Amino acid sequence: MIFNTLPDVERAAAYAARVWVHDMYFKSPLDDGAVPVPMSVYEGHVPMYQAGEMGSAPKAPSIAIRAQSASWKHEFGEVHLNFAILTWNDDLSRRGYRDVENVAWRLNQGVYEARGLPPVTENSDGSFTMGRGNLFQLTDHPTTFELIEDPAVDFFPYFIGVFAAVFSVPTPEPDEAVWNELVNPSFTVSIPTPPAPQPHR
Repeated sequence: MIFNTLPDVERAAAYAARVWVHDMYFKSPLDDGAVPVPMSVYEGHVPMYQAGEMGSAPKAPSIAIRAQSASWKHEFGEVHLNFAILTWNDDLSRRGYRDVENVAWRLNQGVYEARGLPPVTENSDGSFTMGRGNLFQLTDHPTTFELIEDPAVDFFPYFIGVFAAVFSVPTPEPDEAVWNELVNPSFTVSIPTPPAPQPHR
């Protein structure tokens, strides 16, 4: 079930990103790049080996999608999504940064072609089907990309970048809060009727 919470936007973006990058393969540190692997897409953050969350999936290549900030007005809200891109490439030419750039371009192409985050369903065989329309519309803010480099730290052979986009989300109307429905289907909000204006004397 899709509501309009920030995790819902992250989830919709993760499903869409899996479709947009499904045919991109990159080197992995698990086998020193011997066999290219597909991009893993996560909601929130890349799981930690220490926490036992990783399983057999490599830390790189991966995309971690997180709602970095949000704001709401009466008409609609806006969510700033960050797509953190992590790749691994031990080529001494250090051209692995282009892997990050190519992923960012594919994400940019996806959000602009779809004009937002389209509904995506996961099939029984693990594949995904892209639906029509949008759950969350792309706003008129520019999409951005930044390659993360630190003169004090050498990340090689890892390469990091962040693609960012802003999507609109509905602002709840009175009596539309999701917990009203989940806790008690008969719950209603009583809004008192203001008194009628009195004539001036």
